[in-house]
Amino acid sequence: MARNHRCSGTDHITKLASEAGFREPNTVWNHARNRQLRGRRASPNLLFKGDSTTRGDTLHIPDPERRAEPGATGTHVPLVADTSRIKLRLRILKQDFTPVANAPFEIRSAGQIRPPGGVPGIPPPITGRTTADGKIEVDLMGRTTRATLTVRVPASDTDDPPLPPGPAAPGGRRPAPAVRGDVPITWTLHIGKLNPIMERAPDQNCTSGVQQRLNNLALYTGSEDGRLGRDTRNAITAFQQIFQINPANGTPDQAQTQRQLQQVHDSVAGLRPPGAAAPRAGGGGGGAAAPGAAPAAPGGAAPAAPGARRGAPSDDANAGVAPESAVPAGGEGADDEPDDNGFLDM
Repeated sequence: MARNHRCSGTDHITKLASEAGFREPNTVWNHARNRQLRGRRASPNLLFKGDSTTRGDTLHIPDPERRAEPGATGTHVPLVADTSRIKLRLRILKQDFTPVANAPFEIRSAGQIRPPGGVPGIPPPITGRTTADGKIEVDLMGRTTRATLTVRVPASDTDDPPLPPGPAAPGGRRPAPAVRGDVPITWTLHIGKLNPIMERAPDQNCTSGVQQRLNNLALYTGSEDGRLGRDTRNAITAFQQIFQINPANGTPDQAQTQRQLQQVHDSVAGLRPPGAAAPRAGGGGGGAAAPGAAPAAPGGAAPAAPGARRGAPSDDANAGVAPESAVPAGGEGADDEPDDNGFLDM
């Protein structure tokens, strides 16, 4: 039955459409009764799910078209199952916003796509390596809202500046350096939870969306409640100082602060670290750019290695997921057990 759905939690367009029986999310998004919502949101993959101050967007979900398929006993009647997909895009950054490249990763989710001929039960994890830009890109089933990401970050990417060498042992010999392995860092991904910025969500401050992105970047704001409190203002001020935004006053203005945050957290373009030289005119690439990508997991985000700064997710047109995210990892040294680095809103 057709209904008006109040968005909350990890609602994203692909999930909502799939649950209502639609194979194509645009069938829901482009319905005439969602015209006003389309005017407020730049992407169907970044809906406003509400916060402690305001309720979320209202999405009209129409009745799916239902058909009777006749078939005589003993005949073969082909039927098409739900095959909707979302694309999860992440970027792993170090503390200085440079990428964690070629690092092994593993993603586990009940929504991962089973390979042809796979055995029933829990599917094997999705594995791979980050790109030279620190990116991860995988396909998940359309209803996915939660996944676990583990990245094995090279120990050298998690180090603080080296200390001066200690005194030599008797005989003038120094002890051999310890052998260290990669540092496993784990995040729980909340796919679809990210709220918009650079819109009215619910007002121009877009406070909860700003809080989520700053938390993903390891600039902790405390609760993602949509309230512009002291911790949130301090985190905004720190971000403004890192990216030389003036005035660094803790206000999430759209002209500079949200625009830069969108570029750092949501962009699929290459990120220029703070203080890096701008590209020459006519050259390729750019600095922190605004989010934008094909449908990715709603509000996707990416973690960074220990000593790294978190990054952001990217908005993809194929799924109900948020933009590409960059996130830093934490922790020191190597360990056999993954370091649980908390959760990321995507």
